Amino acid sequence: MRDEEYLAFSIKTGRMGMHNYRELKIWQRSMDFVVKVYEISTVFPKEEKYGLTAQLRSCAVSVPSNISEGAGRGTRWDQLMKYKHKLSLRAESTIFQRTFMNL
Repeated sequence: MRDEEYLAFSIKTGRMGMHNYRELKIWQRSMDFVVKVYEISTVFPKEEKYGLTAQLRSCAVSVPSNISEGAGRGTRWDQLMKYKHKLSLRAESTIFQRTFMNL
């Protein structure tokens, strides 16, 4: 069953249940994103250590953290809201990254 089909089935039936979050592609991709953010942010200026660097890293780390937390949620609504929140956090991280590149 493809990811989209599983999500559609889960929404329709309300059977999302407990996931092993490490098997979720979104969690795996978010971990790759964290690694990239840390690699990129190592070359940021020293004066950004407690500013943009810290904020960007914090945002990046929160995405897989929230996914793993959300995997334990039992209801369909809880999980869908968590995934929606994670996507917005990822967008926020991307905005911070683009902001830095324009400085």
